Amino acid sequence: LSHYHSSTKSGYPYLVACEDETVIGYSYAGGFHSRKAYEKTIENTIYLAPSAQGKGIGKALLEALIEECQTLGFHQMIAVITRLDPPVSILFHEQMGFSTVGALTKVGYKQDQWLDVVYMQKSLQPAL
Repeated sequence: LSHYHSSTKSGYPYLVACEDETVIGYSYAGGFHSRKAYEKTIENTIYLAPSAQGKGIGKALLEALIEECQTLGFHQMIAVITRLDPPVSILFHEQMGFSTVGALTKVGYKQDQWLDVVYMQKSLQPAL
């Protein structure tokens, strides 16, 4: 991970990993639901270029995103993951402390097929 850039102009963190001035990955948080009751719950997104996978860059990006979201006072982080084989994203989020909390059947469309979407959740703050 050469460096990352964080921008909270929208109120949510956005991190970018670069290698030799080339973007090789990013991770950001966004609103989970538009209603005020959900303003402390966020959804995360993470992407890595194929050349960046398996090098710890995704872990570094998500750890930094979680830390920044904790600092900003967010309470829960939700990952919405399209279920693919192998379930790399699901296993990655499990390793990062997320738990599967539900799934929706055939609501995501990717690679010319309808796919299930898995919801995973991680608490960002100590239990009250």
